[in-house]
Amino acid sequence: MCYTGEGVAPNTTEASAWFQLAMDQGRVDAYRKIGEFLMKGVGFAENIDDGVNLFRWAAEHGSKEAQYDMGHFCLNDSYGPPNPEEAVKWLKMAAQQGLPNAHLKLGQILKYGQGVAQNLDAAREFFRSAAKLGDRFAQYELGLIYLNGDAVGVNKKETVKWLKMAAQRGHLNAQIKRGQILINGLGVPKDFNEARELFRPAAERGDRIAQYEMGQMCLYDRGGDVDMTEAAKWLKMAAEQDEPHSQNLLGDLYYTGHGLPPRF
Repeated sequence: MCYTGEGVAPNTTEASAWFQLAMDQGRVDAYRKIGEFLMKGVGFAENIDDGVNLFRWAAEHGSKEAQYDMGHFCLNDSYGPPNPEEAVKWLKMAAQQGLPNAHLKLGQILKYGQGVAQNLDAAREFFRSAAKLGDRFAQYELGLIYLNGDAVGVNKKETVKWLKMAAQRGHLNAQIKRGQILINGLGVPKDFNEARELFRPAAERGDRIAQYEMGQMCLYDRGGDVDMTEAAKWLKMAAEQDEPHSQNLLGDLYYTGHGLPPRF
């Protein structure tokens, strides 16, 4: 409460004192919190090594969050030489306690071979575990695996299933991928209206691919009437972010004067 300001004014000095007392009485989560304070220099002089050691103690005493943190530290050269094998050890401990982020991180390490041998089959299973726990990033990764056929062969049904779940949970790239699937009818009936509704939020948040797709929707009568001015608006936004297809289409629009004054 003193740290977050819930019910009291934020006071990191007071917070650190109480966490210290809790740590002195063996509270595992307090070890992790004091470790965080030491690494950030909050309430104490900054000391990365001592902070990591407190995270390690908490991890060794069963904190799944600290185990995940230790996995992160072992992958990040800001905390010493990277040690992927040690990272995997800690992450597996956290995953065994049901932490979705640990399953996701293990999947990413194994999918891309980050310091360990690439293992797409194992990566898929870790993604699946996290996806079943509701992790939208894992659902997206699993959808991509089935979309690209990584080690399993293309599976349209599984692709649609996992990307839809991730999109419904607000994963921006999943929304775009699902929109593209609906445009092309990949394993589902074509649905331009739903695709447009998926592209729009991502486009409004500044994603250049979604802006390009919105431009095409308006340009080619997909999910609404042809609207050259609206098409040019989205394509210009994407083109200004160096999206090459949008730059080409926008050039055509300016050249022909469709919805825009011609520029030569």
